[in-house]
Amino acid sequence: MTDDLDQEKPVVDLNILYKNTAPYGDWRTSDYHSYLWIYVPKGANLLEREMVSYPNIQEERGKTYFGFIVHVLIGGETNARLKYELPADFDKNNYRLLIQKQSGVGDIPVKVTIKKNGREFVQERTMIKDLNFELK
Repeated sequence: MTDDLDQEKPVVDLNILYKNTAPYGDWRTSDYHSYLWIYVPKGANLLEREMVSYPNIQEERGKTYFGFIVHVLIGGETNARLKYELPADFDKNNYRLLIQKQSGVGDIPVKVTIKKNGREFVQERTMIKDLNFELK
């Protein structure tokens, strides 16, 4: 994930790599179908999407969310990519990000890049539980 806070309206470029580790299909395994929810600040605007279905865009609990279906063939990978613009009233001086881990999923590598004031802040972690990032 890359978040460029130096732009007038900050833009987020989010990439999520899905892997279907099943080696073949039988009565127990098939293609992977998942629903992806991305909660963003209220008023965020979806700019681009790749390898996901047509978006379901709604508001809930003071946030906007983008919902998509993601398909991954047996033994395959899908890189779901979203690009969205944060609202004009987004507070660049109080940046907080929560990445929630799905139950039952193993450890997941996560890389977050935040561009602010001409500098780049990079964090690479292994997600074994929910992750919180904060930049002030």
